[in-house]
Amino acid sequence: MPLICEWVCSRRKLQPYKVYFAASVMSRLRELESRMTANTSVIQHLLFKHIDQQLPSLSNTTTVTSCLLDISSMYKFYGELIRNQVFSFDQYLKTCIARGCTRAHLVFIANVPIYATSVQQHNSLLLLRNTT
Repeated sequence: MPLICEWVCSRRKLQPYKVYFAASVMSRLRELESRMTANTSVIQHLLFKHIDQQLPSLSNTTTVTSCLLDISSMYKFYGELIRNQVFSFDQYLKTCIARGCTRAHLVFIANVPIYATSVQQHNSLLLLRNTT
C-alpha cells in the first residue's frame, strides 16, 4: 500500500487517470480488509502515516519545487479516497485537532477537495481553514 501512495503522488508519471486508478485499488483493499478483520483502521493508519511523511515537503515551497512529489495529485488522491469512503476525513480532522495542527496540516486540509460533507465535518473544516 505505501507503494501505491508513493506512485500516485510521484511526478515521474503524470497521467490524469492514475489518481482514480489508485483510489479504486485502495477501495478494493479496504473491502478485502473489512472482510478479513473487524478492524478497518489499518489502511487509515497507513494513510495518516503517508500524509505525515509528506508534510515536511508541503510546508517548504523550495522543497516542493525540487522534490519528486506531485502535490496536486496527492490532494486529488486523498479527495477520491474520502469520496470512496476509504479515508475518514472526520477522523483525520479529529486527529489533527488532538495533536495540534501544524502549518503543513492546515495547507493539506485547505487543498483537499471535499465532495459531500456532513454538517459537523463542514464546521470543523471551516474552523481549521479559517485559522490559516
